[in-house]
Amino acid sequence: NINGVNPHVNINVYRIFGKSSASPDWIVKAIFDAVDDGNDIINLSTGQYLMIDGEYEDGTNDFETFLKYKKAIDYANQKGVIIVAALGNDSLNVSNQSDLLKLIGSRKKVRKPGLVVDVPSYFSSTISVGGIDRL
Repeated sequence: NINGVNPHVNINVYRIFGKSSASPDWIVKAIFDAVDDGNDIINLSTGQYLMIDGEYEDGTNDFETFLKYKKAIDYANQKGVIIVAALGNDSLNVSNQSDLLKLIGSRKKVRKPGLVVDVPSYFSSTISVGGIDRL
């Protein structure tokens, strides 16, 4: 039992992080598993910036990864599961594409800039929650 938490509520934990990072495939799998395990609410205190069009130096973008997240979020939504996700963990204005492109560009060379989104908070069926450092 966890003090202060309703004794009739189950809290399930799904590991998505390795030693230093989380793979999108692990996050997507955890969403599917949590839905299939009968959870009513899934809290994702993580997010990822994806450039879903445009082009990196190697000719790719993140659209395929975006579709994996979308499939998992849509699955949860179809099953009536509420998804709550972190928004803007890097203290960036997620509406400012210039800042998002700078961040993406600091991690991987961008040949042709494209739309950058913060997933899974980007999806309309997700409840997005941003943090604050003052009350």
